[in-house]
Amino acid sequence: MTSNTISSQVLFADVNFPSHKVDQRFSVGPSVLKTLDNDQLKNLLEFYATTHPDAQVLSRYADTHNFDAANFIHTRAKVHDHLILDGRKIVPSKSFKNSSSSIVQTKIDGTRYVGQVFSIITHKQTFVDKAETLLDISWFSPLIGMDTTLWDPL
Repeated sequence: MTSNTISSQVLFADVNFPSHKVDQRFSVGPSVLKTLDNDQLKNLLEFYATTHPDAQVLSRYADTHNFDAANFIHTRAKVHDHLILDGRKIVPSKSFKNSSSSIVQTKIDGTRYVGQVFSIITHKQTFVDKAETLLDISWFSPLIGMDTTLWDPL
């Protein structure tokens, strides 16, 4: 298990919500190196354009005149089987039905949100200082008018 003290990033796929930085200590479980699918690569390109614009990360299919200097997206990433955050083991869901250990929540700009994790990846990209650990969250909804004090830290 790898322990991280760096900030993680939450990558929101299939929802109209920007990436959000979560400054928390976490550990990731074992991983395998996998080739990312086109949707994941599209989301990563948007993520790097927002968070690391100086890296100028390009799609593999980008039309460029200076091929040697182009910073193409790396198509492989470490995919982790779980993440431990605040003593809770988060396991990515494989479906919308059985998902109790993949449900996460966070507070953004004063509003508490809840979502479902579908993958946990660590991606390293040229011209980005450190590898980014990202959560791929398929749906993300605000908890409005709901008492969430039971979930607040002690």
